[in-house]
Amino acid sequence: MIFVTVGSQLPFDRLVGAMDRWAAAHPDTEVFGQILTDGQSGFRPQHFRTVRSLAPAEFASRCAAARCIVSHAGTGVMIAAMTHRVPLVVLPRRSGTGEVRNDHQLDTVAHLGGRPGIFVAMTTADLPDALEAALAEGAPRPDMKPEADPDMIARIRAEIFRGRR
Repeated sequence: MIFVTVGSQLPFDRLVGAMDRWAAAHPDTEVFGQILTDGQSGFRPQHFRTVRSLAPAEFASRCAAARCIVSHAGTGVMIAAMTHRVPLVVLPRRSGTGEVRNDHQLDTVAHLGGRPGIFVAMTTADLPDALEAALAEGAPRPDMKPEADPDMIARIRAEIFRGRR
């Protein structure tokens, strides 16, 4: 199953529409989406099953069961994919299309996009190739340690306590 999620704050019709076209061309692949719209206020896919939102436990279960997650470039879903070691395809939201207030998701993919198991589609035209790479036999899976890097903790601790001594 491919799990499509747009996060928990804003619909993302550009991503959902691209995935609907992909699902129409791949009818033997199950696609399920959490899309934040009821179809009256945004795009409603015709080629895969969706829900408006999921409870946190159901979201985690969908992530763990997925062959691939397709999402905006939100850090929450990126962390979920890395935690569950599920390949992730991200299409960053863009401020110029009114999908988000600023282009911070472009910065996120610039920083995290090169990691194993994270496949970036900068445009909807790039999405099919990114999905093919993520679904390929032997595709890398993201990996995230359950604990923070000790050097990072030391740097944060030093910054927090700087000037307090």
